[in-house]
Amino acid sequence: MAKEIVLLLTVDSLRRDHVGCYHGQSLTPFLDTFAEGSTVFEGACSQGGGTPESFRSIMFSLPPPLSLDERHVHGKESIAKVLREAGYATGGFHSNPFLSSHFGYDEGFETFFDGGGKQTGDATLLGDLGNAASIALMNRGPATDGKEITSRALEWAKGARSPAFLWVHYMDTHFPYLPPARMQGWRGSLRNRVAWDMLMARKIQAKAGEPSEGVRSRVMSSYRLCVREVDSYISTLIEGVWKHFDRRLVVMTADHGEGFWEHGRFGHGGVYDEILRVPLIVNSTGAGPGRRVQGLAPLADIKPTILRQAGLAQDGGLPLATGEAVTPGRKLVCASLDPPDGTRTLGFRSELMKYIRKESLDGSKCASEELYDLVRDPGERMDVLADRKEEGSAARAGLEEVLARGVTQALVDKSDESEVARRLHALGYD
Repeated sequence: MAKEIVLLLTVDSLRRDHVGCYHGQSLTPFLDTFAEGSTVFEGACSQGGGTPESFRSIMFSLPPPLSLDERHVHGKESIAKVLREAGYATGGFHSNPFLSSHFGYDEGFETFFDGGGKQTGDATLLGDLGNAASIALMNRGPATDGKEITSRALEWAKGARSPAFLWVHYMDTHFPYLPPARMQGWRGSLRNRVAWDMLMARKIQAKAGEPSEGVRSRVMSSYRLCVREVDSYISTLIEGVWKHFDRRLVVMTADHGEGFWEHGRFGHGGVYDEILRVPLIVNSTGAGPGRRVQGLAPLADIKPTILRQAGLAQDGGLPLATGEAVTPGRKLVCASLDPPDGTRTLGFRSELMKYIRKESLDGSKCASEELYDLVRDPGERMDVLADRKEEGSAARAGLEEVLARGVTQALVDKSDESEVARRLHALGYD
């Protein structure tokens, strides 16, 4: 009897333009080959500028959170919950604190590893110094590396019953970028470690404007090496999973991209397209030759796609069969919350235009508005709001219509808040 698995593979902070099947760079040889027999979505779009905003869409097919309470997903119906109730074995492996059991992401998983307890120290200067020492001396960041995540996931897959659902999330392309020493040589690796301790990373993040050319070059080079390394982990994972399962559905994407000063800042957050445009590659046993699909494809389509392929839904999701096309004219709301600044940034976008509004976290005060023509200006360099007021008003009204539907705040358990805060602080979040 054939064994079946659904593999949801997500990579933190992976830029679309660093995946070769999208832009021709030679950083991802495995994914590029894998894409040749898969469905590649050209217009894949995250709905969040950070992990907690995007994963509500990926795992639950929900709109992005508009308040901090909505980052918690306790009691929500995830892919894992639906599949487990249908008899699937369910396993999840990652080390992002925003996706931990504290926020409710363990619900529905029989086996769940979220990297908790691996680091020591607290969210203080002492903790920062401990992380810096770990990076400088051992080339080890505050997240579990892809090698261990892959090993844990494959060990689970080896003994999992059929059908199975496996979710794996890699953090290696999240700052600080720490490629293995063998990829840089010991001298280059040591320079990178010193530059990328958590104190330096946080200073770079917080500083607006362009860095020195040396810093910029070092950051970009280290990131590219991390992309290459993640590609090797994905190769090991997929090839290992395929040894144990005959029928497979693989969905590979990123929660968001990464900004390298295109709009004045480094890191992720906000709703510009270097953050929202992500890779999305879907491979299904027996689906036929690979193809590329145009049109706006939100990551909220992943859940209904998986459920439809599993026979648990009649329609909805991404178009995978030959001849299907992405529904034209779609409009999406995107969000990015910034608690330290007390602000949130909202986006309302179609394939043609994007309206961006920055406002207070509770929505009571608007700080700025922008409008971009994505056809003529895909890099979002020229704000046309002043010249195209009618289109701006229409986009503003569309966003307001969505917001008027209201926000349901979740009841949250804050018993382990300090532990989660410490882990987030170690990754550069305050």
